[in-house]
Amino acid sequence: MSKNYFKFLISYRNNVISESIFDADCYNPIVRQMVNIKELVPEIRKQLQKVLSIPTQKLSSSMYVGKNIDGKEISIKLNPFRDLEKRYNYLVEKHTPNTSLIKDRNLNKETIQNNLNKITDKYMIVVSLKDGSTELFYKKNISLNENSIVDAQAKSNVPFTNIRQIEFVEELQFDFSLFLNDNYIIQRKFTVFNFNPETFFSEELVNTVYDICKHIKNYIKKADIDAQYLDFEIMSKHEMPYNDLKVLSQEEKKKLLKMEYSYN
Repeated sequence: MSKNYFKFLISYRNNVISESIFDADCYNPIVRQMVNIKELVPEIRKQLQKVLSIPTQKLSSSMYVGKNIDGKEISIKLNPFRDLEKRYNYLVEKHTPNTSLIKDRNLNKETIQNNLNKITDKYMIVVSLKDGSTELFYKKNISLNENSIVDAQAKSNVPFTNIRQIEFVEELQFDFSLFLNDNYIIQRKFTVFNFNPETFFSEELVNTVYDICKHIKNYIKKADIDAQYLDFEIMSKHEMPYNDLKVLSQEEKKKLLKMEYSYN
């Protein structure tokens, strides 16, 4: 393993379910120390929410693991693999999401309020409407009147007659993180609705993590290339040797790039 590395991690209730490590020494030291992937977060969150909610019947039954010396593809059957991995049983059996559900026939102020009294502020209220759309609420923001749910923050009012069902889902069960060595670069929490624990062992999750890491690598690579262009611009405009450029801080580089000249 290289001296410096990036690590992408996915955790479920503080238990690591996926980890991917890739080289960091191939990037400019300044670039790797200043990685910022905030603009990638929404898409990463969306990808993970999608893959972790795939129904079992739609998951691959085997996983590609490589090729033999004859070039023939090798795969393993996932169901026996899942059975053998007893150390993960607590994830599948004991740590399934704590979700309660109210169907439309039971929707009234008293029933909903009783359920709200049972949950903490860490829960989200997922309201599925009869037109197929979904509304999300935080407990602390909502109140009930005789005929509807009112969200004070969003200033919305959802009549009971429009609701098909209500789920009370524990929020922030998952998180993903990016590290440089053992140092956090970024960490974000996210909720997965219709979560399927079987996806922990799926080829789909492996492929999704691979795609996410590839995207992160390309993002850092672009930042590295941009930094090289800036370094070249500074050296050209200021006739500066590369060894002198290397000792400059980012702020000093920015000042040199912004410098204006007047020619007489």
